[in-house]
Amino acid sequence: MYTDGQESKEFIAVRLPVTFNYAAGRVASRFFQDLRNERKIMGKRCGNCDRVLVPPRLFCPFCFCDTAEWVEVSREGVLEQFTVVHCQAKHYPFPPPVIYGLIHLDGADTQLLHVISEVKIEQVRKGLRVEACFNPVATVPMFYISHFRPG
Repeated sequence: MYTDGQESKEFIAVRLPVTFNYAAGRVASRFFQDLRNERKIMGKRCGNCDRVLVPPRLFCPFCFCDTAEWVEVSREGVLEQFTVVHCQAKHYPFPPPVIYGLIHLDGADTQLLHVISEVKIEQVRKGLRVEACFNPVATVPMFYISHFRPG
């Protein structure tokens, strides 16, 4: 607080709950619908550089051209990078430690960030083959794939 140009030593703690809706757009919406309804992981192919983007995007981040063709990619892939989080996140159903990984799915040219589970931390390594596990009761699009496990 400032009063007459003088800094006050008083602070007021206020909790402001903020709720919002996120409009995923037509590309992300289709991606999530295909995950939920078909249990398929879909990407979009760039018509210019031929890269398959997963998650799909409206335009290619490499050459900035519009993407056109929808392409199904594999549920399996390779763990490229990972990190271990040891604190609890209220919004995630897994207890710590949680392993987050960048997964290069077979048939894709980009990486998908998700949780790696059903494996001990000391067994996780770059190059580990993993596969998607779908959640039949998920109500939140991010959790239509519940996690990836060694495959």
